[in-house]
Amino acid sequence: SRHDFDLAQPATLAACLDMWQPALIVNAAAWTDVDAAEADEAAATVINADAVAALADWAGAHGALLLHFSTDHVFDGRRSAAYTEADVPAPCNAYGRSKLAGERALAASAADYLCLRVGGLYGAHARCFPGRLLTRAQTQLALDVVDDQIGTPTCCRPLAGAVVALLRQALARREAGRFRSALYHLAPAGRISRFGFAECILASAAARGWPLAATQLRPVTTVARPGIAPRPACSVLASSRLRDDYGIALGDWRAGWEQLVATATLADFLA
Repeated sequence: SRHDFDLAQPATLAACLDMWQPALIVNAAAWTDVDAAEADEAAATVINADAVAALADWAGAHGALLLHFSTDHVFDGRRSAAYTEADVPAPCNAYGRSKLAGERALAASAADYLCLRVGGLYGAHARCFPGRLLTRAQTQLALDVVDDQIGTPTCCRPLAGAVVALLRQALARREAGRFRSALYHLAPAGRISRFGFAECILASAAARGWPLAATQLRPVTTVARPGIAPRPACSVLASSRLRDDYGIALGDWRAGWEQLVATATLADFLA
């Protein structure tokens, strides 16, 4: 738990790792509140960069493999083409800068590592975009949703399966002496605006007879929403390198959404 292993206190992490002696470390934790990071970049950087450096230092000294998750927000999104791992990062917000600092700390370490850039993550719970939208749709007749942010919604279930497959191969390669550290993008195929995804979510809810008050979606621009951090206009990631190196790829984003909503209930998204 955070009480036992607090990334906001990087200097304390080595003692816990010394006790556990892990052969594999998966760091899926981060400061992910983009707007709050804009107000306190230093605190976000401690968790998203300094703690990553501490994990990497320990992994390098003890022969552990470190899998770390980064973000599509390391790019400013000023172009429409999908970003590859060869593209130069240029974050447009504090969150992206803190995550990029974590990537660089990892690359500068002596650890064996895999760094996965992901974006648009969601699952069947209230804190993700579908959950927040469906929660608002319980009481609001009209919902404002930004239509000038393009990305690829990524369901956590198939993503997790891909990560497990990747780790099995990576560990086998380490055992055989054929592993090399690398940065990869891991995203489904396709792209859509947040507004378009919202339309898809409400259509799925209506098809399943979920009781919603919302009857109208209204497209708005990002700048029309005051008090938020800048977002990449287009944060689509190209994942061909991971497919070429490990044979791992996610399907189309719509398939991930349909698979999730086929088994989830409205209560899942509101909890």
